[in-house]
Amino acid sequence: MKPGSDCDKPPGSRGSVVPGRIDLPCVPVRTLIANPYDAFAGAKIRWSRPDVVGGPGWIDKDHFDIAARAPGAATTQEMLGPMMQSLLEDRFQLKVHVEKKDTPVFELTVAKSSPNLHPSQGPCTPVDLSIITAGPPAKAPDGAPRMCGAMRGHGTATGLAMDFFAITMEEFATRTLETDSGRPVIDKTGLTGRYDFQLEFSPRLSGSSGTTFLDGEPSAAAPAPDDAAGPSIFNALQNQLGLKLSAAKAPLDTIVIDSVEKPSAN
Repeated sequence: MKPGSDCDKPPGSRGSVVPGRIDLPCVPVRTLIANPYDAFAGAKIRWSRPDVVGGPGWIDKDHFDIAARAPGAATTQEMLGPMMQSLLEDRFQLKVHVEKKDTPVFELTVAKSSPNLHPSQGPCTPVDLSIITAGPPAKAPDGAPRMCGAMRGHGTATGLAMDFFAITMEEFATRTLETDSGRPVIDKTGLTGRYDFQLEFSPRLSGSSGTTFLDGEPSAAAPAPDDAAGPSIFNALQNQLGLKLSAAKAPLDTIVIDSVEKPSAN
């Protein structure tokens, strides 16, 4: 660990996190704290990040290069959370606690009596983080079942088209809608199956890693207006799928920093 030295590269080209190994150049400490308590906290994929509050100003301004290797059998994705927590506690003398905080969210609900969602046909293979190993995954053989919750996208004349395969509404809310709406999204559709569908919308802003974000958000009463290129994700959901995002507040986990110290380089 040392002060950040790779900060001139685009964020998408910096670092990697794979089972058993963490290489993260030029990362602020507040970002480091969020990951092990959410994204890598157990075997379930979690795409959102909790708020991290408190702490001195340097945890946002100072950047660090993190290079860590897990000992022995610590080779699965689900071990990354404890591994990163131990690193932060040892090197930064970090102490935190988690408490609930009322947070702006969107609730995903059914807007029409018959949403335009097609029950997924055929089997799919669940994602199992416990069997992921370091390195790129092997190519799936011909005829292999699709991965549950798979998605792919391509650009269109008016924005972006996303195809979803065997995805649940909870996965759709937390993986796609949280990214594109800019808030945590809570699934309240009551739909429990897996579905295939397509959604076309116009991202308002594209991040450097290719992730899309919206620059606006609707009120609780009305969706955001469409721009000239195509529909916002809010209107696309309602008009194409019969679903709706409504603004609300919900008690979500928030990480509170009790104490943290600058580490020495090694």
